[in-house]
Amino acid sequence: MHFDKIEEYSFPHGLHFNTVTGEYYSLNPHDLGRPLTHEEMDYNLVYQKQTLNGWRIAGSGDDLRLTVDDLGKVLEFHRVQTTDNDWTRYSAAGLFDGQLAWIPIEIEEGHTHTTTLDPCIGFEIQSTGSTDAGSEWQIIPTTTQLPTTTSSGSGAGTTTQATTQATTQATTQATTQATTQATTQTPPEVPTTTEATTTQATTLATT
Repeated sequence: MHFDKIEEYSFPHGLHFNTVTGEYYSLNPHDLGRPLTHEEMDYNLVYQKQTLNGWRIAGSGDDLRLTVDDLGKVLEFHRVQTTDNDWTRYSAAGLFDGQLAWIPIEIEEGHTHTTTLDPCIGFEIQSTGSTDAGSEWQIIPTTTQLPTTTSSGSGAGTTTQATTQATTQATTQATTQATTQATTQTPPEVPTTTEATTTQATTLATT
């Protein structure tokens, strides 16, 4: 690669960088009206590695790389200012006053995380403990969960889709079972007309 840091790239067309907000852009042949140069392709590789959604990731390293000191931190979308504690390092690395960037910060003590469910992948992301440095996150399989709907007007919760589905299945199964039993059950044997007449005559004679 030509350069190790995205700040070191500069192109006459200026399509790679917003000098007001500090947002970076990937370079595409259809925007330039020509194939990319080798330097522009190298820039695109650095763009993918050092930015998130086009904004610079400013790690704790002197060159803005993420280091082990950033472990356990979260990225905060931040406006770089001269009053920042790390302004000297930021400016030396190429950031300017007013630039928007992602800055690793410590998770606030006592801040709680909520369990979230991704309905697309069906996995639950859950914290294993407190939010101190020793906490971890785990991904655990979950059973299918469907949202609860609320009836309009009264505000009372109505039956969930899952409950409705279970009730429908149970009703269908019971109906099917009853129908099957009624169909397959052998009816009581009915005597023929001759047998009934003979039996009646024998009874009268005996009497």
